Amino acid sequence: MVLSNTPGRKFLSTLSSRYSKPRAAVVISAHFETSDAGVVTDPAPQTIYDFGNFDQRLFGIKYPAPGHPKLADEVFNLISDAGISVSKVAKRGFDHGIWVPLSLVWPEADVPIVQLSIDPEQGPNYHYHIGRALRSLPKQNIAVIGTGNISHNLPVLLSSGRNQQRDAEFKRRVQNFLEWFDAEIDANNVDNLLSYRDRAPFSSDNHPTDDHLLPLYAAMGAAGDKFKGTKIHQSFDFGVLAMNASEFAPATST
Repeated sequence: MVLSNTPGRKFLSTLSSRYSKPRAAVVISAHFETSDAGVVTDPAPQTIYDFGNFDQRLFGIKYPAPGHPKLADEVFNLISDAGISVSKVAKRGFDHGIWVPLSLVWPEADVPIVQLSIDPEQGPNYHYHIGRALRSLPKQNIAVIGTGNISHNLPVLLSSGRNQQRDAEFKRRVQNFLEWFDAEIDANNVDNLLSYRDRAPFSSDNHPTDDHLLPLYAAMGAAGDKFKGTKIHQSFDFGVLAMNASEFAPATST
């Protein structure tokens, strides 16, 4: 994405104009996995190239945003106070789930970042409650960001058997899944969203595993009990990989 002229890249490159710059961000990446909630206290994270067989120019990109140990301590305490097992990770660089999107959103790398892991053995409900534990942070002008994919089926994407007919059928399944997700977010239907695996159409086709969807639940939880969810971008890479983005904010009473 960072080197390609795609709709997703264009969206991220202009996203900062939509919001005032936060004083820091807590970022939950689908590519940072631990067996509990892991909070990175590293004051100067390095850039991690956690991929292979990609354009060699990617390995020359660095994203030197600072960490924020004091905020990391606050995140640790908020999660611990919520009764959730949490640990501190002293050294952890920015994986591509962080530096790829954020190098487009904040290319100056001047927003301090605290990294927070997912636990792939836990499901949406766990990660939603992680987010709920952090719901005081947006009031302090601290962004809570989840990075993953609204659909993520790499075996289909990389299949040698892809053809126009199969792609059309799979994209139909992706579209049905996205429409369901959009409607449930718009309706603030947390119970259905947390049970997406059983209730959403074609859930296994879009997510053979939960990992790339889990950060969304943390971001959703950080918006509070009643949130307003808004889809702010939709596009596809490689024909079948949805690159949607949503924002969550506390719902205003009417």
